[in-house]
Amino acid sequence: LLFVVLFFFYGQIRKRDYFYLFSSAAFALATLTKGPIGLLLPAFIIVLYLALTKELAIFKKGFMLAGALIIFAVIAKPWYIIMYKIHAQDFVNVFFGFHNVTRFLTPEHKIGSQVYYNIPIVLGGFFPWSVFLPLGFWHMFKGIRGMRYAVRGTRNANIFILLWFLFIFLFFTASSTKLPTYIFPCFLSLALMTGKLWDDFLNKEATRSLIKWMNASYYSLPPLVLLIFAGVCIFIKMDYPEILGGVIITGLFLIFGVALSLMAFINRKFIAAFLLIPYSVALIMYPVDKLILPALEPHESSKSIAKELLKFHKEGEAIGS
Repeated sequence: LLFVVLFFFYGQIRKRDYFYLFSSAAFALATLTKGPIGLLLPAFIIVLYLALTKELAIFKKGFMLAGALIIFAVIAKPWYIIMYKIHAQDFVNVFFGFHNVTRFLTPEHKIGSQVYYNIPIVLGGFFPWSVFLPLGFWHMFKGIRGMRYAVRGTRNANIFILLWFLFIFLFFTASSTKLPTYIFPCFLSLALMTGKLWDDFLNKEATRSLIKWMNASYYSLPPLVLLIFAGVCIFIKMDYPEILGGVIITGLFLIFGVALSLMAFINRKFIAAFLLIPYSVALIMYPVDKLILPALEPHESSKSIAKELLKFHKEGEAIGS
């Protein structure tokens, strides 16, 4: 899904038609891995974008469109034909009916049935950059409204990035079955949005309003880190007390990195402040990998049960789950 929209997006902003062919190949691979949703979801994003921006010249490129359709058919079609020949109507009922239609209309599990389920996934999964998202959205909308024809390419890019996020987020919010991984494709659009915000902030021509709100967003990061750290420690102490020590060490690593970033920001070394944010996240990867995940694994994984099963498993026996 990511490569479908990325290749199309790049073809649009750079006016390189051959990237549409790469996008078509990605469409086919997405359709193979995710089923119809791999085709329909990015297709809706692209069609909405073309309709809103009136960039309809792409439909006049008959040779390129024919090539894109051929690439899609060559990659995606054979597997579906083979599966239908082997499984007949069962393939249609289970693959299309259950895994696509039923799971969208009916919750498969209680977790994720809430309409707000994806909001903490976005804010937590994109943290610490999520502190810049309110300003990032405002900056994008303001850019779309204020840009003239002279910067139409930038305006269209803003529209595409917003559609990319909003359509995926709202679609899986409407879905009855929700999982954190479902909205992962929209995270790259948030990264582009945040990158654009920081790029404009670091530009010498940044407006006074942008600088003011960027400062406010940035100064909210350290207290948020401390607040989240305290909340995580309380939760861990109640549910997984044996990993509390590892969590505290990990949190201190993160606080140290954020403190360095804050010092750089106060001293107006903005590039260093920006780079120290990913450095802060990189710092916690080692304690997470060595202290937290191994201790959490027995509680949240079926690895130990699988090892026990192997003791009784006889050669040729099927194991169902």
